[in-house]
Amino acid sequence: MKIILLFFVITQFLLSQEPTENKNELVKLIHDYLFVDNWEERLDYVKNPDNINEIMKDYYKNSKFPIDSNSVIEILEPKKNKLDLMEWSSVWVKLKKGDREWAYEYYIQNTKNGLKIDWLASIGYNEITAIAIIANLDKGIHKFRVYSKLTENYSSKFDKLDFYKIFLRDTEDNVLGYCYIKKNSVDGQDIFNILKDGKWHKMMLELQLYDGDDFVINSVINNSTWIEYP
Repeated sequence: MKIILLFFVITQFLLSQEPTENKNELVKLIHDYLFVDNWEERLDYVKNPDNINEIMKDYYKNSKFPIDSNSVIEILEPKKNKLDLMEWSSVWVKLKKGDREWAYEYYIQNTKNGLKIDWLASIGYNEITAIAIIANLDKGIHKFRVYSKLTENYSSKFDKLDFYKIFLRDTEDNVLGYCYIKKNSVDGQDIFNILKDGKWHKMMLELQLYDGDDFVINSVINNSTWIEYP
């Protein structure tokens, strides 16, 4: 009985220590990633660097390094989630530029190469803009990382009794348009349960242009974050 009790106490102690250690590692990762001398050094801290090298090069082409240390106010308490049998964490960073302050979320995965930032998810990368799709009347299916919110401003093209209408902003905070999803679908119910609070939520969706600036949801890749799981 004493051995079992001792084992339980030791196990509880180790479990209580693990989050602090992990949190320190996560904070250090984000800190080291932020305060590099050039964008190329950030490749050391992201997952699949070879696949996104050119995307990062283009993304940072007008950025100045190193960043101003005063622009980072605080690296906040990490959030840890276990999703799809993989270990994921989320770390918020408070930033400022002049009088403007905002919070930025970084997604981190525990990979075979250690803790790495999912850079595409963290910056909210989209391969194409909605403006380009609408301008070209592109009816293809495209993946979008978006902010989503329910709206009651219905179009006559879709019956309010059958469809939810969702207002979309892209990850640069530009208005993307509207999208529709059937109320009686599994994805439709899942999305409604998330968006019924009337707030903006991060999602990753497959969208297809229907008409004007109206899109339909082809599939839901992620209904709570910008992570695209393999």
